[in-house]
Amino acid sequence: MRTTHRVIYLGVLVILVGCNLFPTPILPPAGLNIVPGGPANTNPYFGKLRTTTGTPIGDFMLASCGCGDWRVLIEPSNGLARSSFPVQFFTDGSYTTDKMVTVYGEDEESGEAMSAALNQLEGLTTGVYQPVGEMQSRFDATRGDSHNQPVEACGKCHIGDDTVYPLPPTHPQKYKTNPNVCFECHTVNGG
Repeated sequence: MRTTHRVIYLGVLVILVGCNLFPTPILPPAGLNIVPGGPANTNPYFGKLRTTTGTPIGDFMLASCGCGDWRVLIEPSNGLARSSFPVQFFTDGSYTTDKMVTVYGEDEESGEAMSAALNQLEGLTTGVYQPVGEMQSRFDATRGDSHNQPVEACGKCHIGDDTVYPLPPTHPQKYKTNPNVCFECHTVNGG
């Protein structure tokens, strides 16, 4: 009897360790239609990246860069480099603003990927993120609803020392330090 318990415990341990060391790859959704340009509400989503046990390990942002280009930005709290890559939205059937949509993105260079469910009515998204060479993590984010949140999203990617897309050298200097004035010339939708 004692040997049987040890075998069972060992089997459970192997399954738990194996599932964490060799996570299931995140694959593109099959059989769904692409939502061109993404959801109608282009306000950014801000949230937390968490371990599978719920411990916060970084910040998560899903935002429109304008003209239908949406990206995810992952900022680990352990000092590792930020990560950003494009995402697409998918739906079952025709797109409407009251449906759940699937979000999927993959960095083909690094192999990072993410997949999420986005509740357009509630302004919530939850999903999984697979960094390179690490265990999968989970995230949850809430849609922003004020003017300064899209500005904050732009600043996270374009302004500062660790930019995803640095501003060109010819860009007016005042915008390089004050993201709150970006919308004097630009709009969230790419203008």
